[in-house]
Amino acid sequence: MSLSLPNTAAQKNPITPGTSLSARDYNSMWLSPSSRYAFGFYQQGKNHFVVGIWLVDKMSNKVLVWTADRDGPPVTSTAELRLTMNGTIILTEQQRQDKLIVDAKARASSASMLDSGNFVIYGDNDNTNTIWQSFEHPTDTLLESQSLPCIRQLTSSLSETDSSTGRFCLHMKDDGNLVLYPEYIAETRWDAYWASNTTSSYSVKYYLSLNSTGSLQIWNSRNDSSPIATLPGAENDQQKTGGNQIIYRATLDFDGGFRLHAHHVNNGSDKIIASWPGENPCEVNGFCSFNSYCTLHDDKPLCNCLTGYKFIDSNKKTLGCERNYSKAECRGRKDGVAFYDMVPMNNIVWREHPYFETEDMSSDQNCSFACLVDCNCWAALYDGSRCKKQGFPLRYVRRAHESEASSTAFIKCSFVFSNYNIHPLHLQDSGIEVQKANEHWEHGAE
Repeated sequence: MSLSLPNTAAQKNPITPGTSLSARDYNSMWLSPSSRYAFGFYQQGKNHFVVGIWLVDKMSNKVLVWTADRDGPPVTSTAELRLTMNGTIILTEQQRQDKLIVDAKARASSASMLDSGNFVIYGDNDNTNTIWQSFEHPTDTLLESQSLPCIRQLTSSLSETDSSTGRFCLHMKDDGNLVLYPEYIAETRWDAYWASNTTSSYSVKYYLSLNSTGSLQIWNSRNDSSPIATLPGAENDQQKTGGNQIIYRATLDFDGGFRLHAHHVNNGSDKIIASWPGENPCEVNGFCSFNSYCTLHDDKPLCNCLTGYKFIDSNKKTLGCERNYSKAECRGRKDGVAFYDMVPMNNIVWREHPYFETEDMSSDQNCSFACLVDCNCWAALYDGSRCKKQGFPLRYVRRAHESEASSTAFIKCSFVFSNYNIHPLHLQDSGIEVQKANEHWEHGAE
């Protein structure tokens, strides 16, 4: 039988079975020896909490680095945590069924919150047999001395204030390539928006590691003498403050950016010292969802609907857009001309794989018309010679940089005369029924 021990103040090692924490008590937490990290109830919102690990800093806001049961509902101040002899941590809350949030699947003697940020459960009395550790179950953060093994991933949080599973993932592939993807996709090369390009032709186990000097390195488990790659970042960022005064962490943030942080303990400052894929959030595939495009305003990313589309939820513009007209039945080129028009949008590009591409299109007009009469085409991109056809929905669209090659996108829409002053006569093709198209234009047919 375990003895329930109330924990009315912050407790350091060891944590024995039966010890409990309460969300009601602000000081109820399990601290690391130096009080650098804490395990317990992290407040998220006015009256809600999540169970997690955070970096403790009296000079700045607490930084959440790990979350338990991240997709479970937030809990209230009536919630309690208890470590059991069975190697589990049980979450109890009034009017809710008890929930198992950690399960070591073995008998436990104690647990510890370590100064590395790793929460561990031990299976023997001398703390040599670790039966569970948070480092093996990362959420969105990699801490010093922590590794991300192959076929494992970091997953972003949903927002700055919601730690539940978000829209992006960092995947350590089994071929040695470290890749950023939108979550819940096929993970093809078209979906990736950044990669370390460290693939290998032979099969070994790779892992990503963050060391105490701020170096993010990819290692080959067969050869631990040197890494196969070091991501450009903070190799010399210790400056002159002493390595023990800086805490490094790498986070996959809610906007899809993978960033390396240096937290200076002496003054509480936290700075980003490296970022992938870069400083422009619009480089992230899927930052703006279907049928919308990403653009920068005062260096902040904004999502806008493509012509002919409207926001699914105007309060959550990253959710994407839907058609603002009824889709007509399309059975061939005549229906395309009768019911739709192609609206040009300058400086719009996308990374999506086209289902059709030709390199000998003579003009943007011909590219536009080729999409108009194709029932499967909903957008076309022309860059001077190549014409790329895109199906529905339209993904990974953004406003092009000034330095990028000039291109014109054409978006298929219904005739909406109040918004688009575009006449079908601008389309040039010997097979087009111009007279029929003009009749539809004059009579206002959609």
